[in-house]
Order: sequence, then structure tokens, then C-alpha cells
Amino acid sequence: MGLLVDTNVFIRLERSGSPPTLLNTLYSESLSLSAVTATELLFGLYQAESATRRQSRQAFIDTALATFPVLAVDLEVARVHAQIWAQLSLSGQLIPVRDLFIAATAVAHGLTLLTQDTRDFARVNGLDVLQPNW
Repeated sequence: MGLLVDTNVFIRLERSGSPPTLLNTLYSESLSLSAVTATELLFGLYQAESATRRQSRQAFIDTALATFPVLAVDLEVARVHAQIWAQLSLSGQLIPVRDLFIAATAVAHGLTLLTQDTRDFARVNGLDVLQPNW
């Protein structure tokens, strides 16, 4: 079994001053991230309020991207995404679009999603969710 690390987990690590590699010591499973999470992290980089903050964030993101495989939004993820989207839409319980892609990536690859946002992701049928243990 592997874990797909959600953006909010990386943000929490970065804000606490911990390196993304800390996840390797906390979890024995293989770890990866969605291309959507990479996009969200990079968005935060480009929104940094100072050059110092941008450099620090860049180093954190570079380490994360070098350490963990980034899973693409490919055709299989797109199929799963459409299915989840339809199910949530029919039930009137949509979640944010980027979270739908992250959930679809986890389901398509048979991964458990490591996230602090268990409320939204709990709505996705077939998605195993794990809250960080810190």
C-alpha cells in the first residue's frame, strides 16, 4: 500500500520548518504526490511575499519534487475523476475541483490519501483517507 500526500500536509511541514523528507521517517509506505499538488505548491511559491520566503519555499518544493514521485493526470485518472465528479454532483456534495483530481489520482493508483482534510475527502466513494499522525 502507498500514500498520496495531499497539499495541506506539505504546507503544514513547510510552515513548521520541517523538511518534506520527514514524511519518510513517519511513514513506512511508499509516498507520492499528484501533479495537482505540485501545481498548488508551485502556486504558493509564486505568491511568496518576499525574496527570502520565495527562496525558502523553492528549496522545500525542490526537495519534495526530487524525493517523491509525481503522478500525472492521465487518461485513467481522468476517467476516475469523471466518475467521482458525477457521483458527487448527483448527490449534491461536490468538493473543490483540484481536490477531485487529487482524489481521482489516489483512487486510480490504489493509494491512500494522506490529508488533513478528511471531511471533504470522506465524501469520495472508494477513497481511503488517512489523517497525519502528528
